[in-house]
Amino acid sequence: VVLPAAAALEPAVAAPVVPAPAASPQRLRVMVVDDEPQVNEMLARVLRRDHEVVAVSCGREALDQVAAGTWFDAIVSDVMMPNMTGIELLEAMVELAPAQAKRVIFLSGGVFSPETRMRLDELGTLQLEKPINTKDLRSQVMSVAADLSASALLR
Repeated sequence: VVLPAAAALEPAVAAPVVPAPAASPQRLRVMVVDDEPQVNEMLARVLRRDHEVVAVSCGREALDQVAAGTWFDAIVSDVMMPNMTGIELLEAMVELAPAQAKRVIFLSGGVFSPETRMRLDELGTLQLEKPINTKDLRSQVMSVAADLSASALLR
């Protein structure tokens, strides 16, 4: 039996492996409260990359948003603001929307009276010092939302 010679087979080219896109983290709704327009815009811009952001310039506007029924997964607030401090905002939110009051992250320049420092320590609210490290800011926002969501599931 005589068989014809086999044709030279070209090595099979494996299809390129394309990694599956990384699951994007859940987009959160975040409120930024700061009376300094440049700081407010910078914080909103940093967070907008990953989240839906509402930026307001004072505590009263923040309370109006919450009173209107808007839910925020995290609230990033300056401590020292005219008319209503961040601490006063938090205390009002405890009455108005206790679940959201637990989602506050304070930003501070670190210059406080002893009374303010004591009150911040009593509240136990997360705090970031200005100037803000954007990586830390994003991490704290995700941490607040994740911690509270997980604790809600355990109840």
